[in-house]
Amino acid sequence: MIRVLTCIAVLILSSFAEVEAQWPQFRGPNGRGVASDAKPLPAEFGPTQNVAWKLRLPRGCSSPCVSNDRIFLTGFDNAEKQLQTICIDRRSGQVVWRRIAPAQTIEKVHEINSPATPTPAADGQAVYVYFGSYGLVCYDFEGNEQWANPLPLPTLPFGTASSPIVVGELVLLNVDQQGDSYLLAADRRTGRTVWKRDRVSFQRG
Repeated sequence: MIRVLTCIAVLILSSFAEVEAQWPQFRGPNGRGVASDAKPLPAEFGPTQNVAWKLRLPRGCSSPCVSNDRIFLTGFDNAEKQLQTICIDRRSGQVVWRRIAPAQTIEKVHEINSPATPTPAADGQAVYVYFGSYGLVCYDFEGNEQWANPLPLPTLPFGTASSPIVVGELVLLNVDQQGDSYLLAADRRTGRTVWKRDRVSFQRG
């Protein structure tokens, strides 16, 4: 199955604001789901209306991540069993680069989910991507791998959906494992694990 990046109409039209809109992680700046620096958007758009460009992409459930003049998202090529990180020029819609995560096994997911569900995070210099089938990986904006932090294959009935975020010098990721979940903090420059905190279990009274 191939998806079309239809939300590009909104992203591209907002990108020509005097101060370019940024959407550096899942739910945007500060996780609020609000783009405060964007121009007013069109009330209507469709296949030929208010669309700057369209691009066919492999199936995936990740949201676009926008940083500077780049759009990042992920996809899963089912035929090739490839987990892809895709970088797109936000003005032209051209694919700048694609990189494949070297997963040995693709995690099992629900039929409406995808192995490419977590949204990338970017800090203006690098993009951080998580695949449950592989782990955390970091690329610079030219597509050069900076580091990789392979993680155990998740054991979840519906598949992975946790997205990384960047906080200061750390990349934070909620690693969901059935019965063994934890919060991981990795150094954003090296990928080295700085700390891990197990999820606190609780019981209802």
